[in-house]
Amino acid sequence: MTHTHCPYVFDCLHDRNFSHCTFCDFIDSSYGGKERATAMSLYSFFLFVGSTIGPIITIYLLKVTGYGWTFIILSMFLGTGISITFLIAKKVFQRAG
Repeated sequence: MTHTHCPYVFDCLHDRNFSHCTFCDFIDSSYGGKERATAMSLYSFFLFVGSTIGPIITIYLLKVTGYGWTFIILSMFLGTGISITFLIAKKVFQRAG
């Protein structure tokens, strides 16, 4: 059961009276807002840099440390990135309401 202004199929984050959609407010405010073009440009830039440098770092680590340590080091990079993502999402939720 969704209300009319919500374009999303699921309603798990809607409040009980369906007059206000928390998820819609989060999406509208978190993806750049008025600075959406700048946010998307920065996202694209960092995506490009990561996809360029990632294989270089992996090959270097494989040559220097071997498979086991390469896996551990790359797992730490991944864990750090996920942690930062959750911290940013928490701040966005706090700012949104």
